[in-house]
Amino acid sequence: MRELRAAISVLEAEDDDFIDLRELSSLIDRLQGKLCRVVAAARKRGEHLLAGQSPCSWVALQCQMSRTSAADRLCVGEELAHLPRIAQALSSGEIGFQAASVICHLSEQIGEKRAYIEEEDWIGFARRFSIKDLRYLTHEAAGGAALKSALESLSRPLGADDGRTSKQRRADSLVELVHHAMDRGTLPRRNGVRPHVSVHTTIEGLKGELGAAAAHLEGGMPISNKTVQRLACDGSLHRVLKADSMVIDVGRAKRTAQPAQGSPRNHGAGAPAGPPPDLRRAWLRPADRDDQRPPRRLLGRRRAHQPAEDDPPLLPPPPPGPRRRLPGRARGREGGVHPARPAGHDQAPVG
Repeated sequence: MRELRAAISVLEAEDDDFIDLRELSSLIDRLQGKLCRVVAAARKRGEHLLAGQSPCSWVALQCQMSRTSAADRLCVGEELAHLPRIAQALSSGEIGFQAASVICHLSEQIGEKRAYIEEEDWIGFARRFSIKDLRYLTHEAAGGAALKSALESLSRPLGADDGRTSKQRRADSLVELVHHAMDRGTLPRRNGVRPHVSVHTTIEGLKGELGAAAAHLEGGMPISNKTVQRLACDGSLHRVLKADSMVIDVGRAKRTAQPAQGSPRNHGAGAPAGPPPDLRRAWLRPADRDDQRPPRRLLGRRRAHQPAEDDPPLLPPPPPGPRRRLPGRARGREGGVHPARPAGHDQAPVG
């Protein structure tokens, strides 16, 4: 430390106009890396416990910096031990301290999966891109103040057991703010529907059964079954059948009844495909067989929750009167004739 102080004294005595700015910045970054390793070692020794403070507060007090900067130094010092190539690049001046800090925070978030980080690629990214590329979600003064006020109203701790940091609470409050806007239904429509989140899952995944396939969002991002169950508590379910992904939904926006909708709505709901037995002769022509197809308008006319015996007949019984022969029709078991209806009567189709 004495040699370092002496070297700094010599440096301060030199003329500022003849000092290489890039080399000076690289030396300062090397010292910042050394400081991070020192504070990480002090935390492992438990020196903050002697003062009765948290590691972050103790480092902020000793180094005369904010708690945010102290937390950053602690994180970098802890993660540099797991990223030897990043530590070497910082010491040699290949990357700056801020770039190393970004990589170390990423390593902290992914935990044990840090082994999958390609350190050489990240060093290349740090040399290629500027730190200003990390500045995102910027607003003008009025918009930023409005967003800050809204987030602060939702980012309060939820009791003594809430262990989230202030950053995590603000991030969660932003998600909560979006959910409030979507639940109110006041957002503009897009393609005829309100903004919503689509989740694709299976019955096994919705039940949370062991070995069920993972659910995924509309963009393909996988999510856990617990998240699916939470979203399903306040959402609409659409059942998908077979490989053509035909949705079975009574409220599906189609101009005509779809083939996949006829079977579950009539057969699956317990309703027969034809009329009740006591009305069969009023529905069918005398020349028809019982095994022929039902009328075309039969499908889609019965509600899935309505009992079959409560259904009114689609065609009323023919009124009594003289019978006439239909031209071009073969004789059936009863002569192939139909009762004639009065003139001007609105005759419905019989087949």
